Amino acid sequence: MTLLKLLNLVKWPKALLFTIIVLSIASAVISLALPILTRDLIDAFTNNSASSKDVITYIVIFAINGLAGGTSFYLIKLLGSKIMFGLRETIFSNIIKLPVSYYDRTETGVVISRMTDDVETINDFITEKLTNLISQVIIIVGSITMLFILDWKLTVLIFIAIPIILVVIIPIGNLTYKIAMEKQDTLANFTGLLNRVLSEIRLVKVYNAEKKELSNANKSLKDLYNLSLKEAKIQSIVSPVVTSTLIFVLFSVIGYGVYRISIGTLTAGTFVAIIFYLVQAVTPMASLSAFFTEFKKTEGATKKLYDLYLEEKERLLENKQNNDNEYIEQSLGDIEFKNVSFAYNEEEIVLKNVNFKIPAQKITAIVGPSGSGKSTIFYLLERLYQVSEGEITFHNVNINEYPLHEWRKQIGYVMQESSLMGGTIEENLVYGIDNNYTEADLHRIAKISNSEEFIAKFKDKYQTLVGERGVKLSGGQKQRISIGRALFRDPKILLLDEATSSLDSESEVYVQEAINNLIKDRTTLIIAHRLSTVKNADQIIFLDNGVITGIGTHDELMSSHEKYSYFVQTQSFD
Repeated sequence: MTLLKLLNLVKWPKALLFTIIVLSIASAVISLALPILTRDLIDAFTNNSASSKDVITYIVIFAINGLAGGTSFYLIKLLGSKIMFGLRETIFSNIIKLPVSYYDRTETGVVISRMTDDVETINDFITEKLTNLISQVIIIVGSITMLFILDWKLTVLIFIAIPIILVVIIPIGNLTYKIAMEKQDTLANFTGLLNRVLSEIRLVKVYNAEKKELSNANKSLKDLYNLSLKEAKIQSIVSPVVTSTLIFVLFSVIGYGVYRISIGTLTAGTFVAIIFYLVQAVTPMASLSAFFTEFKKTEGATKKLYDLYLEEKERLLENKQNNDNEYIEQSLGDIEFKNVSFAYNEEEIVLKNVNFKIPAQKITAIVGPSGSGKSTIFYLLERLYQVSEGEITFHNVNINEYPLHEWRKQIGYVMQESSLMGGTIEENLVYGIDNNYTEADLHRIAKISNSEEFIAKFKDKYQTLVGERGVKLSGGQKQRISIGRALFRDPKILLLDEATSSLDSESEVYVQEAINNLIKDRTTLIIAHRLSTVKNADQIIFLDNGVITGIGTHDELMSSHEKYSYFVQTQSFD
């Protein structure tokens, strides 16, 4: 069963679970004893033989039952919270390790929905249904047993309800499962839409797309509405059938019981006890009928969560051959692409049999038209994707032989559109860094990255909140924070998607100076957008439609590569 597989992923608090089971059993046993005590008390009053001790005993047992039930209820909620914490922690630790290719094919909102809505569905099932199952079964079995002991003829009437209820529940449970699966998919898609719209709300407003996005949202909401109606229709069948059957049984028992009392074959106390047991049996039966429909509903959420857990993850710390993790930190070897081909999917071949070398501590610039595969080279170096054919080596060792975690520690990546996390300037500067840095380190990096001056102008300095994706900072400020973040890592390999083409002249000067500080003594690969960058590069690679058509210095390519010469003359760097 998928639910058990999923719940086995978390560490259950065994002592808490044991306490809940003991309290639930104790509460169930006391509940079974109460009708007998009630019978004896009523018959004692009828015969004028009741004592104050009998009344006090009854009240004390009743109070103990209430206390056990209340404590059990709290502990059940505590158990659910602990399990959900462990489950969310486990699933998130897997989500964060999923490769980029997974997010290429899956909307972010779908993943968010798995972590929130689906986990909450499981939580509700555990705390509201599963943990009450033991006590409910005990009460049902115990109540029916006591009913047979007290009066078997009346008890036979109760069993009329069971086949009727089962005939309704089993087929409807399967239908509920299908609707629940569809509803969770629709909810996940709506969450994805919401996430996409809110994250790009400025774009939506500037392009007057509110009406379009509202239309898209209304479609998803209408689908959710229709599925909820289907669920309601199912419940409208189950509930009345179960309730009507149980009421019919109850009235039949009451009618037959009154008749038995009138002819003197049944005492009033025994009849009251029978009614108590009947109610105690009927209430859990109704809950059990809901249990099976809820279980089918939960199965949908469980399957999707477990499928997410089973997705293949990056092996961050795996090291196939090279056991010396310090070697990569100390090495200054060349990086080489050997017969590398890559495709995001079968129809989209991006790189075709690419061969080139990136010399250690030199600047290599990549130039080419849009869509030629420049960014893909960065992704492959970062091991966000695996090559389809060929290999990439560092110091003549396939980069996959290095532990992924150690390999990425040696790479600094400055993107054209700098990504900042919501939080403070300091948190963004030291992002991905262990906490073993000093305030002096922070100021030194800010100074080298030309960030110190603008940071000092903020009221909260390094504790200034940058907003979602750094929305409160200018493009140039975000770039300099991004450069500072790379400097903090002190990487051996630098990947720079040059951004100065999109900055104003003043910001460009600051950013370029920070970049010059960043590339000193590092193996640098730049996606170039400026002629000065190309001219200063030790080596230029011209990439066209996934194929390298030229490698050399600026002067060499100007004389030998017609398309490169055209790019330079028209300033067409993309």
